[in-house]
Amino acid sequence: MMHSLFSSRKTSRSTETINTRSRKTLGRLFLILAGIFVAAFLVEIACRPFSPYFFSAKSEPDHYTSDYDRKQYRFDDELGYRPCMGKGCEYNSTGTKNNEYDIEKNQETIRVLFLGDSITAIGYTQEYLEKLFNNEGKYEFWNCGVHGYSFHNELRYFERYCRLTRPDIVVLGLCLGDLDSAPVILKNDDNSTVVVSPNLGRKHFNMWLFKNSVIYRMYLSLKSPQQDFDSLAEEFKTNLEKMVDYSKIDNFDLKMVIYPKLDHYSKWADQEQETYNKIISIAAEMNMEYYNLFPLFFHYSNCFDIKTTRNTPKDYIHPSRIFSMEVAKFLYESGLLEK
Repeated sequence: MMHSLFSSRKTSRSTETINTRSRKTLGRLFLILAGIFVAAFLVEIACRPFSPYFFSAKSEPDHYTSDYDRKQYRFDDELGYRPCMGKGCEYNSTGTKNNEYDIEKNQETIRVLFLGDSITAIGYTQEYLEKLFNNEGKYEFWNCGVHGYSFHNELRYFERYCRLTRPDIVVLGLCLGDLDSAPVILKNDDNSTVVVSPNLGRKHFNMWLFKNSVIYRMYLSLKSPQQDFDSLAEEFKTNLEKMVDYSKIDNFDLKMVIYPKLDHYSKWADQEQETYNKIISIAAEMNMEYYNLFPLFFHYSNCFDIKTTRNTPKDYIHPSRIFSMEVAKFLYESGLLEK
């Protein structure tokens, strides 16, 4: 009996000792986790005014610096930004630039929608195509280009707005920036804003954490210090497949015009060469109808001063009016608008 009582007390003391140790261990663990949380919170607070994105993304063109720009663009959670639409704006409710056409389609005409970024928005190629097709009198030309957009933006913009025009032909203008990822709006404590494109395809990072955590963007910068080309190309192809699906559902012809960097190929960065070649290979793999403008540019730049192909001497993206005229002639002769 005494032995049993002694054993019971010993077991009880052992249990109390274990429980005490467990509580101490849990207490220490809690303090460590609390310390990590507090440290992370302080880093977030300290860095947030600068809204740093380090190497996790690249900054998009800022369309909000002047009074004019703030009137012409609106922030958008999905698109990053979008044009102002309606009275006093350059764009209407269909997401297209204002034009002379009625939204109700004339069955005797072919409605052509130009979708793209600033090259499309400037509209030089479209302008000369309109002149070349003017005598035929059977085409409507609608401009759905937005400055600074990547193909991710262009697809979502088309889904939300431009699809309402019910086009017969969609001409997709692509350039080296079209492999950029979905834009994200980051805000500082003083409410100033920056729009950035992550260097990863959407499937490869958490969008909520990217928007809300400086530490997460630091982590992505360390994880992928350079642009993850494969994930962005994967996202581009997925979006292009979605656009092809729309062409089948809505019964329009989808055609691609691929613009090169307006500089000698030997001066292109490796990433630029890879991007351009990837766009071509994806288009070919998907049996898309596409028009590669590089051979035309190569021939023209060998015959004339290469700077004449550019809208300004140091602008390697936007074709000049003179070169856009050559582009329009090439597309016209190549049957761009033939159904």
